Amino acid sequence: MIEWVYKQYCLYLNIYIEQIKAEIPSILERRNLMINETKTEEFKISKRGDKMWQKCKYLGTLLDTNEDLKRRQRLANDAMYDIRYNIRDRKIILEIKLRAFNAYVASIFLNNSESLDS
Repeated sequence: MIEWVYKQYCLYLNIYIEQIKAEIPSILERRNLMINETKTEEFKISKRGDKMWQKCKYLGTLLDTNEDLKRRQRLANDAMYDIRYNIRDRKIILEIKLRAFNAYVASIFLNNSESLDS
């Protein structure tokens, strides 16, 4: 009985989601907004499904925490590489170097870190 109710509920949700997907473009168009179809990603997440959802980005953050941390580490390393000459320059005082580090490197690595598990 519970499985039947669950299947019916999932069916209802799928129909409801498709209905919303059909209505949203016209609502956004009335507000002079549009959906970038080339960037729109759809993933189905299930217990026995594939792992493609781990590559899904939501507001700049990957859904899989481990993959997101690896990605942010790479981006922070690239940013550090870009400012390496400024950091090593003896003519620039430490305060300016720290401000540059915080702006260009730490902000990338720590972005959305409050949502990570401890």
